[in-house]
Amino acid sequence: MTTPRWIPVQLKTAEVINMESVEKVNNVSYDAGMTKVAFVEPITHGSQRSIVTTRMLYFAAIDTWRQNKDMEFTLSYWDVKFYSKKSGLYRKEGDDYKRLFEYVIHARDQVGHKKLDVVIKPRVKGMYYRSRKTGKFEKFKLPGEEGTLLFIQSSYMEWDEVLDLLRKIFERLDINTAYLAEIRADDSKITTLERHVRVSTSVESPVADTLRAFEFWLRDQPGTKVKVRQDVEEDTSEGRAYVFYKVTFKKAPVIPERFQGLAFYVKMYRIREWKTANVEDNIKHSFKVEAGVDPEWSDERVPLEYEKELTDFLDQLVISILSKAGVQRGNLLGDDHFKPEIRLEKEVQLIDFPTLQELKGAFISRVNENEQFGEVLENVLARAVLKLVTLHGWVDLKRLAQELHYSERRIREIVKMLEEIGLLVRVRTFGASMVQFRNTLLEEAVKARIEFAEKRLGMGDAIRKVREKALKRIKRRLTLLKKKLRARRVPFKFRIVAEAEVDAEHEDLVPLIETFLARVGAYLNPYLLKEWERLLESLKAQNSTSAPPG
Repeated sequence: MTTPRWIPVQLKTAEVINMESVEKVNNVSYDAGMTKVAFVEPITHGSQRSIVTTRMLYFAAIDTWRQNKDMEFTLSYWDVKFYSKKSGLYRKEGDDYKRLFEYVIHARDQVGHKKLDVVIKPRVKGMYYRSRKTGKFEKFKLPGEEGTLLFIQSSYMEWDEVLDLLRKIFERLDINTAYLAEIRADDSKITTLERHVRVSTSVESPVADTLRAFEFWLRDQPGTKVKVRQDVEEDTSEGRAYVFYKVTFKKAPVIPERFQGLAFYVKMYRIREWKTANVEDNIKHSFKVEAGVDPEWSDERVPLEYEKELTDFLDQLVISILSKAGVQRGNLLGDDHFKPEIRLEKEVQLIDFPTLQELKGAFISRVNENEQFGEVLENVLARAVLKLVTLHGWVDLKRLAQELHYSERRIREIVKMLEEIGLLVRVRTFGASMVQFRNTLLEEAVKARIEFAEKRLGMGDAIRKVREKALKRIKRRLTLLKKKLRARRVPFKFRIVAEAEVDAEHEDLVPLIETFLARVGAYLNPYLLKEWERLLESLKAQNSTSAPPG
């Protein structure tokens, strides 16, 4: 995974924290009656809807296809295709099962990037489907009354535009447009809806900071579930790569009661500097801030009748992030669909949450007041583990053990203790046990506290102390093994190891242990041999990291 350059947000530990703000942050919760703000209204990006209307529409589509077969035509500035395809449903005729067909409308805008795809599906009695498990035909249970299902996907089109274009296409296909007036709002659902604005990269950093603050604020809200993803996605069809940071959440107090069963996201994304020679300058130097419904994480779908309320909430998310970041109309950039210079403003209730600086102050306050963390600072090995995690950000237990010259079992005990007091979290991935801080703000707060303790309070470098102690332990073990070898009166060829000096620096221990294992390894029990091999691997790794560049 490649990390976008705006993430993670790094804060200087020397920044002054306003402690009055910290006290307020600890008690911040969402209040629906907060300040109202006006901003340029976002536009719809993508949407998916499942629309139910009269069953007669499906039969009208059958008649049109039988008369004209597959069709291609131009309607104003739209290129339109109409064709049939096999469905997964059947009708029983005697002892046979006859496959039903679906009918597709595929429309593309010749001017911009508007798209409309409609699949006309049957929803009538007496339908069957073939079970994947048994291969037998099973009766299809209708979710409601008979009708026609329109699965509609659109890009850069409002719902009114979708209906208007569908009416024109129906007229061209000689399908009665009155069928669109018979849409059943209760049975029709919105699967997903996306709203966005395009913003200049000149304000990318404050917007990223604000979205990060929104993420951490959500994590502190009771019962809220949050997922975060940051990555680079390559679109080979367009020769572009997109870098994005996405915060997805559900069951949050900020979500209106009507939509508590839905998951929402807010993300910022832009084109990465990758094969962008044919991209317009305004696209190269801009990014989008978008809010939408996450259908995969949602527990239900939105009835079509609540589309306006859903749109208002998505706009509220986008406008709140931009307003908190200090973005103005002059920071917005236009494209084929988004025209900020002429687009009207929309007033929403501001979702007020603490700034990133205020949140960091709150985390520092919590860390300073945590008595258990004070005890952790006194534990040199625990402090060394925390320092290594701040250095690597995302590290596995094996590497921690290697760099500190301790067994994985002992490091696992320390990590478990740090988990229990809420500092670290372990994630199993690809067979490794990875360790990281619960969030970057907590990491910054812990890092600042450790630096203060080691430099101002004179506790010293924990990593250096742990390594020095581990090397002394290694030398003692070698000495003990020498005594055991002498006591056993080993053959002459092993005496070079038994009589070797062990007061050298740790760099010199590598060839010594290699000689020891080569000549005596066969006489050690498997567990002890594995421990010595792990120790050798650890010392070699330490040598490679401490060697000067050459």
